[in-house]
Amino acid sequence: MTYDHDPQPNATAWGRSRPADDGLAASMRDHHTGRPLTRDDLEAFLRTRMAATAGERLPLLAAGEAEAVAALLDELAARHPGEDLGRLARELAVRLYDRMGL
Repeated sequence: MTYDHDPQPNATAWGRSRPADDGLAASMRDHHTGRPLTRDDLEAFLRTRMAATAGERLPLLAAGEAEAVAALLDELAARHPGEDLGRLARELAVRLYDRMGL
């Protein structure tokens, strides 16, 4: 399964209107069917990508940017408690906080 990322998840695409859900699943679509991913599919895709691209760490964010990303991930986790996507968001937020010494 391959995926397309769309930066405007609630816009019209492929000649049809998109569902106005929470915006997460709608921002990623199955490349073959054009259907939005469920949050569970999105979480599985992200974990697969993380495992496939594991290896050398790259410095990508300034400290303030990393703190902002971690806070946004915590917000995502709070919006989806008990879901795999929420657990992944919290796990990644904790990793960022740990690396920043917070």
